[in-house]
Amino acid sequence: MKTTVLTVLIPALLLACSTAPSSRGQGEEQKDHTITVSIDGSPCFARPVTAKVIYRNNGDAPWTLNTPTQSRGASILYRVVGTEGIPSGYPLGHGEALISYDQQGGRIVSMTAPPRIPLTIEPGQSHVFTVPLERGWMGYLIPANWTVWIKDREQKLESNRLEFPLRFTHDSVTACLESASNTKKRGSERAWHAEWLQKIMPGLELKWRPENPSPEGIARRNAEIEKKLQEFKLLLEDPKNAEVIKTAIARINQEAGLPPIADEKPVEAPAPEADDKGGK
Repeated sequence: MKTTVLTVLIPALLLACSTAPSSRGQGEEQKDHTITVSIDGSPCFARPVTAKVIYRNNGDAPWTLNTPTQSRGASILYRVVGTEGIPSGYPLGHGEALISYDQQGGRIVSMTAPPRIPLTIEPGQSHVFTVPLERGWMGYLIPANWTVWIKDREQKLESNRLEFPLRFTHDSVTACLESASNTKKRGSERAWHAEWLQKIMPGLELKWRPENPSPEGIARRNAEIEKKLQEFKLLLEDPKNAEVIKTAIARINQEAGLPPIADEKPVEAPAPEADDKGGK
């Protein structure tokens, strides 16, 4: 059965196109109305990252606009610092999927635009809301230095471009273990987080594809994975492995271009082996 997809979803390419914005967003140039984005605390890999967004009216007259979280013209965008091309992101407004069928029985999926809800911001006032960088799990937010910003095409405004580090921490290990152990999550998400656990303990080997796709085979696969993850958890809790884990975490952050913090030391390359042929 063929499926035709008609959608008004705006891909990241369209969200980011026209002309590439400069480091000074349009929100800075148009002083009456500005958008500011910030991230509180110290976000870590594998935990949700939430941005705080402020639409502020600095002018003398009321500012009426479509509520940003109901607008397909307002988007959150983000990418690794120093990279170019299409950023990740999505429109803040959510539509609904409508399913119909053509004369040949092919399924047609279309997306409706969210209803417009007018918002008025009085002079000197702000509209504040929070938005996750990832809507659902997409696996984009790896340890790295990131840039995030808001672009509102309807208002012809762009926020500041905020740089923030997303570090791999001990809490990231816990989050990856929780995700890999959660049988209610998609297999791809569980396997993704298990791959990061393997960077901590390379001996962790998990077979995500069951040898037998029957319900019994899947249940047996899940039991084997659970057993391996429990063994891994015991290794994490063993004080003898604390230094190994700490070094592995530091190495992940170093490879991501993140400078060491107070409890991390730079990971040095192994010294070359001594030449015992003719060496003193």
